[in-house]
Amino acid sequence: MDKRMEVLEGAIDLHFHATPDLHDRLLDEIEIAHEAQAAGMRALLYKDHYGINANRMYYVRKAVPDIQSFGGVVLNPSVGGLNPSAVEAAIAFGGKEVWMPSIFSDAHVRHFKGTYAALPGRVQWPEKGISLLDGEGKLLPAVKEILDMIAHADILLGTSHCSAEESRILIEEAFQRGVKKILITHPHNEVPDLSLEVQLEFVRKGAYLEHCFAATTPMFFNARIQDLVEAIRKAGPERCVIASDLGQVCNPSPVEGLRMFILVLMALGITRQEIDIMVRKNPAKLLGLD
Repeated sequence: MDKRMEVLEGAIDLHFHATPDLHDRLLDEIEIAHEAQAAGMRALLYKDHYGINANRMYYVRKAVPDIQSFGGVVLNPSVGGLNPSAVEAAIAFGGKEVWMPSIFSDAHVRHFKGTYAALPGRVQWPEKGISLLDGEGKLLPAVKEILDMIAHADILLGTSHCSAEESRILIEEAFQRGVKKILITHPHNEVPDLSLEVQLEFVRKGAYLEHCFAATTPMFFNARIQDLVEAIRKAGPERCVIASDLGQVCNPSPVEGLRMFILVLMALGITRQEIDIMVRKNPAKLLGLD
């Protein structure tokens, strides 16, 4: 193994993007698996905004058998939105995470007003995004059914691009229904843009924070990496994971980006032991690999 990649040995990336996709991506799923395997990584969890990808992992694992590759489902319009049948299929295919709506969430659509993730000729931008709540501010019945399915399968619930208020209601209901693993998706991104106080509130409820390198890159620059360090310090590495959220053509590959992320965090005072917790131990626990 290249000594420059040693910090990735045994690492797990819980969030990144690859071709096939309706956005341009730097690499395809098998190319990323090859890179990760060569770097000595243990596992990958692919995220796809537009379809169930858990079934495709059969081919990724067949092509690159020395690394564990997983998918799941994001509850966007292309799978029927808040669709229990899509969740049922993703779980049956071995999916490891169910994400609430992402770029088609009510919070995302309202914030960007159709100016982000609109792909002319490929994706029809909705006038209204998907909300988890009814007119009285209560979780929709379909969401509760989905939470029961996640709890029964003992897999990850990702808050994705929901607002702080939606996430707060979702988290409380999820834990009441027996969900054990909740990941607060890229809290520093422009959506959901969670304050440190809200992040810590969710940690106290039992959720994990997913700190992503992409939020600090020039494409997004939603946060300084020092902001992520502060959040890690306040929440404690035991309640955090680090991931890349890369795959964009203007950013490094997910594998190289995760390496950079780890090295910068270490340069800013995060110890190797803390890195081990956030990129190996916690992700393995959330994937059910420990």
